[in-house]
Amino acid sequence: MTSDEVVAGATNRYPAVSPDGQRVAFSSAESAGEPGDIYVLELTTGDVRNVTMTEGIDETQPDWSPDGGSLVYSRFDSAGSSELRTNELPNWSLYVQCLEELNDRDDDGIADLLEAAFGSDPNHPDQIRLPEIVMETVDGQCRVGVTFTVRINGEQTGAAVWQAGGFEYALESSTDLKQWQRGSVTIDRASQDTVGGSRREQLKILLDDSVETLREVYLRVAVKRVPLQSL
Repeated sequence: MTSDEVVAGATNRYPAVSPDGQRVAFSSAESAGEPGDIYVLELTTGDVRNVTMTEGIDETQPDWSPDGGSLVYSRFDSAGSSELRTNELPNWSLYVQCLEELNDRDDDGIADLLEAAFGSDPNHPDQIRLPEIVMETVDGQCRVGVTFTVRINGEQTGAAVWQAGGFEYALESSTDLKQWQRGSVTIDRASQDTVGGSRREQLKILLDDSVETLREVYLRVAVKRVPLQSL
């Protein structure tokens, strides 16, 4: 099988085999000289997915992280790119794309990073505790937020950020699923008892804005690993 069978007529270059030998990352463009995207080909199924999906931005020469959870690649933003920061000139730069959604070793449909962050047991998928929406009345106002489990002995490290067990958690809201922001929130350790003996506690994060002032809002919990500090 070749990637041309799925991405017909494309120029496919720079293949890189994943550490487990199950996937191939490559750069694909519609024709020579056109900007390319980064794709991943599943060797066992033949499925191909676009992992960058950018228009007018050239991405090429991918390579894998040792655990197969991320890709590093070169990227060039044109002068008119909306991705350029203020006063930033077009240039080739290195980017990292997390592929945790592809890293699901226990095959239960939940990425390993999320299982570690939210306290599910990979050997017992029925114990998964992903975030749940909550609504609560505080000082006469109805407020919305999320609740989930985290490792014990965490701490608040920012206005909307909680850090525990090697992860940072932040509540983000959006009205269009495109622009996400971290507003003013209240973080409550709803239960400091361990959950199922797993040394975890319940965390609740509520938006400070009342539901009445939010015409339509989407919520998500942004999770990232905390970088190891240099000794």
